[in-house]
Amino acid sequence: MSKWSAKCLGMVAAMGILAGASLPVSAAETEAMARQYETAQTVKAVVIDAENTDLVIQKGKGNKVQVDGSADPYGTYEYSFALKDGVLSIQVESLEGEEVEDWGFERAIVVSVEGAGKNARTFIWDNQVTVTLPDRLYDRIEVESENGSIEIGEIEAEQISLEGDNGDITLTGTAGKEIAAHTQNGDVVLEEPDGMQYDCTTKNGDIKATLTGTRADYQIATKGKMRLSGLWGDEKDAGAEKIPAKFETENGYIEVHFAG
Repeated sequence: MSKWSAKCLGMVAAMGILAGASLPVSAAETEAMARQYETAQTVKAVVIDAENTDLVIQKGKGNKVQVDGSADPYGTYEYSFALKDGVLSIQVESLEGEEVEDWGFERAIVVSVEGAGKNARTFIWDNQVTVTLPDRLYDRIEVESENGSIEIGEIEAEQISLEGDNGDITLTGTAGKEIAAHTQNGDVVLEEPDGMQYDCTTKNGDIKATLTGTRADYQIATKGKMRLSGLWGDEKDAGAEKIPAKFETENGYIEVHFAG
């Protein structure tokens, strides 16, 4: 059974299935409030559409899927969840940024200015959504993110597709037959994933990959400036079947190493 609970200072404030609820979670409005969706139903695939938030997808220890938002993010967000035919759809929409007069904040995902001169108003968004998944093989993990980083660790799926426009994409210990990571402005980082096919691109950013196995295991195509790399290893010992990997950047460097 799916449930949504709003926790305020450790107490459950609300519970039930939620779809399309407006959730003001501004730090100015509440001292500590975490948003959580949880289900023990079987999930075969996860599809995420998010804006103005960092995303973390990680492996959990239990048999439940859990989604948590920041305890004290800037801005107001709307969260929507749907579970149908084993596909969990998660949507995170930023409704309104928090107006800021003091520029002493440490970081913000987005800064926007409305108006000009004395009438200018500044807004920021800053949020992190963490999706914790049971340890099992998934059909697909699909993410589309507008403004925010994507991190995925120790998840196994037939297909992993990560799309962003402003933010880094990091895959750590992730396994999949097809692994794709594309961002416009940000780095793509692969830390010993276990894939059978890689397609990674960025327009303004670096690609940094440490791949399992050796150079001889891969057929690698690159487009962009090369940095210190293990790409020039010997390929003659490789078998007939190699792992295809494409790494492309327009304005950045490509750095590839092998764990051996």
